[in-house]
Amino acid sequence: MTRLDRIEPAVVTLSPEELAPFRPRLAALDARIQADPTSGRLAGLADEAVQSFTRASLVSVRYQPHEPRTNTLRQDATSGIFF
Repeated sequence: MTRLDRIEPAVVTLSPEELAPFRPRLAALDARIQADPTSGRLAGLADEAVQSFTRASLVSVRYQPHEPRTNTLRQDATSGIFF
């Protein structure tokens, strides 16, 4: 159980008066979250994630030669039907 899971039941039972002190903090946090994508602060993390994914993809891809395909169709001697 996460910390949030433990405190959520207590928070949802708070009255509007008890929640009032949290509103300015939550509004500031929300404004910061909204500004992050446009501020460029996350661009470095995004670039790092893309580079990490690319490196992992290149490492995990290995050349595996294919075996030559053989004709798998056979003709039934009696009916002449291929299967």
